[in-house]
Amino acid sequence: IFFRMSTCIVHVDLDAFYTQVEEKRLGILGNEEPLAVQQWNGLIAVNYPARSRGVGRHDTIQEAKKKCPELQFVHVATYTSGDTHWQYHANPDRRTHKVSLEPYRIESDKIMQTFPTVTPKWERASIDEAYLDITEQVEAWLLTSPPPPAHLLQWGTEENIISSSTLSPEECQAFAGCPDALPYFMEDDATLQRYWVATQICSRLRADIHRRLGYRCSAGIAANKMVAKLASAKYKPNQQTAVTTAGVAGFLKEFSLHKVKGFGGKFGQVVIEKLGVSMVADLWQFRYEDLVPRLGPADARLVHDMCRGIDGSEVADNKHKVKSMLAAKSFAPIYKMAGIQTHLNILAAELVTRIKNHCGQHKMYPKTIGLTYRVSGSGSMTSRSLPMALQSHDIDPLAPEALATVASRFFPVEALPCTAVALEAKTFVPLPLAGKSSISHFLRPSAAGADSLPNPVPATTPDPVPNTASAGAPIPIPTPSATPTHAPSPVPTSGLYPKPHVPRTASIAHLWGKSPTPGPTPTPPPRPTPTTTSGPTP
Repeated sequence: IFFRMSTCIVHVDLDAFYTQVEEKRLGILGNEEPLAVQQWNGLIAVNYPARSRGVGRHDTIQEAKKKCPELQFVHVATYTSGDTHWQYHANPDRRTHKVSLEPYRIESDKIMQTFPTVTPKWERASIDEAYLDITEQVEAWLLTSPPPPAHLLQWGTEENIISSSTLSPEECQAFAGCPDALPYFMEDDATLQRYWVATQICSRLRADIHRRLGYRCSAGIAANKMVAKLASAKYKPNQQTAVTTAGVAGFLKEFSLHKVKGFGGKFGQVVIEKLGVSMVADLWQFRYEDLVPRLGPADARLVHDMCRGIDGSEVADNKHKVKSMLAAKSFAPIYKMAGIQTHLNILAAELVTRIKNHCGQHKMYPKTIGLTYRVSGSGSMTSRSLPMALQSHDIDPLAPEALATVASRFFPVEALPCTAVALEAKTFVPLPLAGKSSISHFLRPSAAGADSLPNPVPATTPDPVPNTASAGAPIPIPTPSATPTHAPSPVPTSGLYPKPHVPRTASIAHLWGKSPTPGPTPTPPPRPTPTTTSGPTP
């Protein structure tokens, strides 16, 4: 199971990200004042000065004030009726306001834009986390400017290196699953040099984020994503930790099973109950063959590999793959449609803002909009798609009032009283290139086969649609202009018997896997009968 560092993965984790965003907005970023981000009567983020005073993220406002009287509270941005953009309202009320996390998404996008300057292989893990594969960058560094010998490497004050494991011989054998495991726990100079280069690249990235945007982050460096994520949380805030392959066993030994990603929920509890363990090191006593009867082949492999720091997952290219956007609101039972309309107005304003921001930055737009609601007394949500499939040219004139109006028209009266409603943008696809917004481009003949289609159907360009959407009117859908009529091709005259002209019509049936139905075969005119003339033979 052992391997030397063939890949180099970095996990970047923004330190108390929401609080940093609010500190930057208020102009106090870096002042080390205790601050917490508030949502209604609870806390969703606490900065490190407040944490040092005992304030926790799940404390109520009253509990936090008792622990830290000087704690500053900042409520998240909200929407209310009449807003077309999120705002920081004074004393927002959960009955009339809707929480917006858009300020944090905007700042997150700015941070994520720094990662392509380091490597094209990076993956957004959450709003404040990302993975980077810097293997190629490490190799390029080693080719152009080799690092000093391993015994002369200088590690920075914010760089923590875990390159050895203080394990007993028995623990080494249990971890490796073989009696001759000790040599694998000694790191060679080449691997240490690769990790040193990786720490330099990571340190420069973190410094660049702070210089450009003012945000501090921690990072973990390892040979795979699982260990890198655990390493980034080892020393915080504003530090980085590298775990070499020889240090993985000793690093994992101190973790409880619940701290490992994927084992903090029900699955982790099942493993603890079935195997009678609580720490990662407790799992080393089990071979894969021992785990299969208790967990099954798939889960046995997962547990066996996890406790030994084995993770084959790659850094995925999911940077722009937004599957859906949801704006939702729960409330006390509402019995009248006017109350539902108020919430739909707020949700539409939030969703349209997010759609336009995402479309402008990533050139992706949703093809459909969904409406979801929950009837009072029901534990499940009911969803339906609105009959308003969006095209790329619908994005600019899309107005919150129009979206809210369409949603209210298709909200069933029998859903009252209602306790929750949501609008969702779904099926995000890339914006089409200019001139490719309709299927007509499939019908244009290529240069090589221009003669095969003498009368191609010309492409149609949608007429511009003014931004006239308003309350009470459906979202305008552009209609294509009429297709101009073309004169038929000249009738061919070659051959003994002229064939009647049959206009050729381009068919799009092949786009659905069907062949066009052939028309009736024209009947040629009767062949003239030769006449015999009497007289002498010439």
